[in-house]
Amino acid sequence: MFGLAGTSLSLAGCGGGANGQVEATPASDRNLLQVPVLYAGQKNGAITEYDLTLQSGRTAFFDNQFTPTIGINQSYLGPTLDMVNGADVRMNVTNTLEEDATLHWHGFHVPARYDGTPHQRIAPGETWTAQFQVRQKPS
Repeated sequence: MFGLAGTSLSLAGCGGGANGQVEATPASDRNLLQVPVLYAGQKNGAITEYDLTLQSGRTAFFDNQFTPTIGINQSYLGPTLDMVNGADVRMNVTNTLEEDATLHWHGFHVPARYDGTPHQRIAPGETWTAQFQVRQKPS
């Protein structure tokens, strides 16, 4: 009981001014959240193709401190893929890294043979292609 009362009392002092409103000011002394770009692919007849390149890069997470990173179509992370449920898609994944790679789709409903497990290695300089119908509601 005391823990709950202590929590509610401490939160009671976190409101804004007299009317409860708080004015937000972005911090200019640090990096803002980097939201991945939206990528809709290219229409090729009845199929939408997505060209994804695994690449190395360097990313500054802190001022003047670069870290080696890996990204998809950029130095870190990858794009948000814009797709339509029921659409036929082709994923062309090119590995420009100096070592074998694979790509797992994290939450995307794809046929098991395209799920990016270790048996689907992509050698340096090679392109791996997966083609399937999107079976996923927006998320």
